[in-house]
Amino acid sequence: MTASAASTLPLASDRFGLNPLYLLRWEPAQEAYVLLYPEGIVKLNQTAGEIIRRCDGVCSVAQMV
Repeated sequence: MTASAASTLPLASDRFGLNPLYLLRWEPAQEAYVLLYPEGIVKLNQTAGEIIRRCDGVCSVAQMV
């Protein structure tokens, strides 16, 4: 790994949250999380849904892991 690649990795103390333009919703009809944004919708697989669900801006990367 190069030094420049290492500098882009998240730190254990970093916190991530969704941009307010994006909404994460559970869609019962599709039995999946979907990410809604102004131009459309993305159906997420189970792993992506669980990761994004935890990006609440409160939990650190270490807490999510």
